[in-house]
Amino acid sequence: MIKGIMLDKDGTILDIEKTWIPVARKVCLALAKDYAPDINQEELLLAIGIEGEIVNPAGSMAMGTNADIAGDLIRVMHNHGVKIDQNSFFAKSEQYFNTFSMDVQIIPTVEDLPKLIQKLKQRGLFVGLATADTMLSARNCLQKLNVMELFDYIGADDGIIKPKPNPEIMEMFCQQYGIKPSEVAMVGDTMTDMEFGRNTKVGALIGIEKESSDVGETADFVISSVAELIDKEEKLIWER
Repeated sequence: MIKGIMLDKDGTILDIEKTWIPVARKVCLALAKDYAPDINQEELLLAIGIEGEIVNPAGSMAMGTNADIAGDLIRVMHNHGVKIDQNSFFAKSEQYFNTFSMDVQIIPTVEDLPKLIQKLKQRGLFVGLATADTMLSARNCLQKLNVMELFDYIGADDGIIKPKPNPEIMEMFCQQYGIKPSEVAMVGDTMTDMEFGRNTKVGALIGIEKESSDVGETADFVISSVAELIDKEEKLIWER
């Protein structure tokens, strides 16, 4: 029996392209000015998986932590002969992402996200978030989406907890509410989310399939949007 549901954030409940591409452009521009003014901003964006107005689901922007994103940017700069102190670059990258995300418009993937989360909770489910984003940014996003108070648990990059696909976020969620991973449904749009679900042996693994995404090869259920978690008859996808 499913007693909890763990949701990924970017690309699952939040429109990653509309929300994060404007932020990433500002971050890359600021970092280029600080470290390598001659490097083309588009080259930095491509390195983290931003291809024009599309976020590659296999890139670090979609499935990596701030450290992963910073690492990809550093590699580009190293290729141009720029010497960088890794720790200070990581700190500045995180600072820029946190700062620029405070003012960005957060766009949900569905029209009435609060209503959807409320329906999940009305079914008696504990609702958790599993994201590679920083805790500060994750909380800011949930507040702007008007769902902060609906989440029972927030698993995010706090500098201590191990990121997906490591099972630690799921283990802490389950421990807090006295449930087992086999009693949790995991919903995500990247292969990292799918690996996370398999590593934790969740009861239902739900993939949100997008163009150039291959989550359908691993997921138990495939949907195009979180709106499909509950059908018109109010049945959850794993109950059909």
